[in-house]
Amino acid sequence: MAENLRFFGNIYDMEGESLEKRIDEVCDLVKLNEKKDSLFRELSGGLKRRLSLATTLLHRPTAVIADEPTVGVDPVLRINFWDHFRSLNSQGVTILITTHIMDEVKKADIVGLILAGKLIDQGTPRELLEKYNVSDIEDVFLRVT
Repeated sequence: MAENLRFFGNIYDMEGESLEKRIDEVCDLVKLNEKKDSLFRELSGGLKRRLSLATTLLHRPTAVIADEPTVGVDPVLRINFWDHFRSLNSQGVTILITTHIMDEVKKADIVGLILAGKLIDQGTPRELLEKYNVSDIEDVFLRVT
């Protein structure tokens, strides 16, 4: 798994001690330290999701686009992912996440509801709840559709 991270680090011209330090940091973030020497094919689906996020964050991007990044990870790690997303966002990193997990939608600053490839509404979670006079973000989507 560390070999995968080194590969992607090299693509971004990361090398030497700084790359190894960053690999340790992202492995710590996604709780993969104990699996660092594992081969990709040996990882479970959830561990592969963790590695995917570690790879995404390795080079300290200014923008992150993630398609359902917390699917297949345990609830504690999901909370850690979202804490890290908030931390990155507070540092100026733009984060775009797609999800069908409505509890996660509530954590977003701005929500875009998409149906059949078209943006059908957008706003803060609170704005959408008030606009459709509902108490749950899933009900917003059901009302809109």
